[in-house]
Amino acid sequence: MGGNYKTVGVAEVAEINPDSISNGYPHRVIEYIDISSVDRGNLLTTKLLSLDEAPSRAKRLIRDGDTIISTVRPGRRAYLFVDGLSKNTVVSTGFAVLRPNPEYLDERFLYYAVTSNRFIDNLSKQVTGSAYPAVSATVIGSSKIPLPPQSEQRQIADILGSLDDRMGINRSMNETLEQMAQTIFQSWFIDFDPVKAKAEGRKPYGMDAHTAALFPDEFVESDLGLIPNGWSVQKIKDVAKLRNGKRPNVKEDIGSPTHNIPIYGGAGPMAYTDKPLYEADVLITGRVGTLGQIHRISTPVWPSDNTIVLFPVKPELFDFIRLQLERLSLAALNRGSTQPLLTQKDIKEQALVVPPSFILSRFDQLCRSLFNLIENNNSQNQTLNDIRDALLPRLVLGEIRVPDAHGVTKEVL
Repeated sequence: MGGNYKTVGVAEVAEINPDSISNGYPHRVIEYIDISSVDRGNLLTTKLLSLDEAPSRAKRLIRDGDTIISTVRPGRRAYLFVDGLSKNTVVSTGFAVLRPNPEYLDERFLYYAVTSNRFIDNLSKQVTGSAYPAVSATVIGSSKIPLPPQSEQRQIADILGSLDDRMGINRSMNETLEQMAQTIFQSWFIDFDPVKAKAEGRKPYGMDAHTAALFPDEFVESDLGLIPNGWSVQKIKDVAKLRNGKRPNVKEDIGSPTHNIPIYGGAGPMAYTDKPLYEADVLITGRVGTLGQIHRISTPVWPSDNTIVLFPVKPELFDFIRLQLERLSLAALNRGSTQPLLTQKDIKEQALVVPPSFILSRFDQLCRSLFNLIENNNSQNQTLNDIRDALLPRLVLGEIRVPDAHGVTKEVL
């Protein structure tokens, strides 16, 4: 396998934005994907909308085998290979939809070719506009990709796909671990299952004797109704300190060795800077724009000025507060008219039932053991992603042979 591949413009071997919603579109309800729904090949969420209520940018139709890539700030790497989505899925006009010509291209090879750092960085250099920097479909169509024989395209896609599959397994494991934490939280602090069991003379289900002994066996009246004896009604301001995020002095769309601190907005990482605003455990949620998402951060970070940052007053409150905030549905507290807005006061005044510190400590121990596993998976995924990013351009350009790449991946999978 050599490196003398012919190069072609994307538009020579793939259709760009082939289908859009028209008058004959059969679905009245759509699964909508916007740019914030996608991150580096991962679909984070979709929105179920009636067609009449969908935004005007909900236009582009997709099918299995397509690649979607953001034309807006391409350096943020909002791209996705389409596989197994519902037939009523519609994506934003902020994406370019690439549909390979099967006569020339393996569909997965196209995905890897246009999501390589080299290709994305080339697009980033050609953006126009300051407030809404973007590239046109014409720029994408004229951008060059290598064209190996299709048999080699499939081999390359299989190697890179094996790394993506392993990362997908790790993400699924993380979702399961997170669900375990949420299930324990719901049982202990919302449904009060251990207290109900002991009040009825039963052993709390699935709980060891030492943990069960921490819970009372009766309820008392409170402003929020019946709560476990010895627990208290408090407000968020009693258990956490709140601050607004700040605007960084330096911001880069693409991370680098000198700019590797993520800048968080309400929807998650949005850019990178050169130093952190905080290095300790913090919770970040949106203040303007995207509301309701809660980001659990245990690494150096810079929360942007459109966020609110929460600092639990005690370490054992960290995941308890996070899960309480998710349950409270902060998006419902929106007080903005032209755009969503949330204030510190809105959050501070929210009431919750707080258990004694010895129960919080036990819950914190369980959560941190689960999140240690999550962080291990994330660390492995970062290693796999680095290997993928290193192999991808060399495989696509023919600079490394497939058997050699198989040897690299075999060591880590």
